[in-house]
Amino acid sequence: MRTQEDDDDGPNDNLRRNSPPSPLITPRVIRLFVVTAGATVSFYTPLSALPSLVQDQTGSSTAAGATTAVLMLTTVVTELFSVPLMRRWPAERLLFVGVALLGLPALALTVLPPSLHLVLAVSALRGIGFALSVVVGGALAARSFPGGRKGEGMGVYGVVVGVFSITALPIGLMIGQNWGYAAVSAITAGSAIAVLPAASRLHRTRPQTDVAPSRGDGRWTVSLVPAIGFLGTTIAAGVIITFLPITFSALGHASTVAIACQSVASTSARWLAGRLGDRRSHRELLAPGIGVAAIGVAALVVADTGLGVTAAMIVFGIGFGVTMNASLAVMLESVPPSHYGGVSAQWNLAYDIGLGIGSIGFGMMLNLLPHRASYALVAGVVAVPLMLVTPRARRR
Repeated sequence: MRTQEDDDDGPNDNLRRNSPPSPLITPRVIRLFVVTAGATVSFYTPLSALPSLVQDQTGSSTAAGATTAVLMLTTVVTELFSVPLMRRWPAERLLFVGVALLGLPALALTVLPPSLHLVLAVSALRGIGFALSVVVGGALAARSFPGGRKGEGMGVYGVVVGVFSITALPIGLMIGQNWGYAAVSAITAGSAIAVLPAASRLHRTRPQTDVAPSRGDGRWTVSLVPAIGFLGTTIAAGVIITFLPITFSALGHASTVAIACQSVASTSARWLAGRLGDRRSHRELLAPGIGVAAIGVAALVVADTGLGVTAAMIVFGIGFGVTMNASLAVMLESVPPSHYGGVSAQWNLAYDIGLGIGSIGFGMMLNLLPHRASYALVAGVVAVPLMLVTPRARRR
């Protein structure tokens, strides 16, 4: 992401070209990765286990769903207000508060009977903490990587999130089933609290991207076209996470394997897209990513074996990972560093809203259409933004 000023340095150009590239991994980045890992484990460990606990205790699927609904509601609401918060308080301080709100409320579930009201209150507080963690964490990550390697850096950041979320989600469910929810709560609280010292020391290191004061930056607006393209793929992701095991229940555990393969594929593709985008163009990767994701969903229309479903999910995962990184990188390129917080907030809103629309909308479609026809419609939804991003990619 070079600027015109970089091209006009005159005699300094040769020195700049011959100088070694800026390091990707610095002490600040390591601390940020440690904080991100702890926050990710804290969020994902109880994500499936807590609704299962509520279902067992109350016998109500509505109550079980309410735990996740409250969590995501407070997440989305907080994301809407995250940018004004970052203008008022230092980002490092907000990240500390977010991680603390992920961990400390969970302590209550280790010592008190997990009544529905307590679970909902804890979920609400943790949703606030999660929103601050992902929005502020994403903004700090964007500022922590050098300009010429920002796409690769954000890809590596995505790998950290992906690896720990893939690991924590099934482990939390297994621990809850074998050792009880108090053990899940202890891990949920402990993983976040353990990284608070690292979060408190982030302010001692400077980012590699200088952040100018926000005054006078009002003329800058985030390019929303990449976010719209990303939204379609997140809708598909919400459908797959929620309904793939249901619509392909006849295949046994094949759907679980397929979802795991999709997660690994998307995490790997996100990092590779960052490296390739830095060397070529992140914008040029956006349309292929969306197209591949749409093909992966469309393949579910004809898949009738475990191998076929898994292959379809690997294809979707590759497209999803490429779209994740390319959309974020293009949005970051459209604004100065002082507006990275707004980019992070809008990108995460697209992610969370898309997941919600996918899970709710597909459930409604299944009441009207066979699941294969419903997957065909979802593939069409994913592909629609190609009309917006393809011409731009060609003009690049």
